[in-house]
Amino acid sequence: MIYLGNLKNKLIGFIYNSAISETSFFIKDLMNKLNYDKENSWCTSLDQLSQFENEFSKTSLVVIVGGDGSILKTVRYIYNYSIPMIGINFGQIGFMTELDPNEAINKLPEYINGEIRIEERMTLEAAVFSGIEENPKLTFNALNDVVIGQGGVSKLSDIEVSVDDHVLTTYRSDAVVVSTATGSTGYSYSAGGPILHPESNEIILQPVAPHTGLRDSIVLPKDSKVTLRPTNKNTTIVSADGVSEIQLDIHDKLIIKSGRYPAKFLRSLSTISFYNTLANKLGLFNKT
Repeated sequence: MIYLGNLKNKLIGFIYNSAISETSFFIKDLMNKLNYDKENSWCTSLDQLSQFENEFSKTSLVVIVGGDGSILKTVRYIYNYSIPMIGINFGQIGFMTELDPNEAINKLPEYINGEIRIEERMTLEAAVFSGIEENPKLTFNALNDVVIGQGGVSKLSDIEVSVDDHVLTTYRSDAVVVSTATGSTGYSYSAGGPILHPESNEIILQPVAPHTGLRDSIVLPKDSKVTLRPTNKNTTIVSADGVSEIQLDIHDKLIIKSGRYPAKFLRSLSTISFYNTLANKLGLFNKT
């Protein structure tokens, strides 16, 4: 747990999801009431976020108005800058968001004034190689998960999986999910994987509807190196946090490791139990 100093006079970025119509008006009203203007802040939609990259190194906090998907997309852009985030939930689930819209105007100043802590969550870094591992064709990062499979085509994938350069198994399955603790409540969970506390530093290896190979999840240490290689000629697609789609060739391999930079979330000092939040979000409370 890390505590953050007062942000009152620091540069703050405000990001909204323009696909949700209310967010544009909400964020402008929020900035106005908190006295943020061009001198001490910047504001953009998610679609235009890449145009503000020159501001990232000077930014001390980003406020994201949207849902978990908006946070995942933001992390892709600010990953190398380790900027703390706080999410205001306009989505459906909101595992990663901190505030509801009706409390944001009153409570956000408490976070900006430094009365908060930083929750660090492990990320993943992935690279695609065709030959030696010194020259990747492509690199990318993820907060939730990296998924390898057929990309929606109803064919099984044959994926050889190695851990720390030792072959573990070959999955014949719909897909294979490599997940963080944050992603353990997402696709990995729906495929039968375990739920980890979000600050856990483990990697989950989870097959989706396996026909052969190991059927259960494997939880690996943070410093593990996971290598995935397609072994049939079917089209193999890789996605990161459900937004990037990359096609692998038959001789390609995908290497996944824990990320160099954690994702940082601002959280209240008086924390609500993750497990209570989990039960509430997943509808696990006994209603009888």
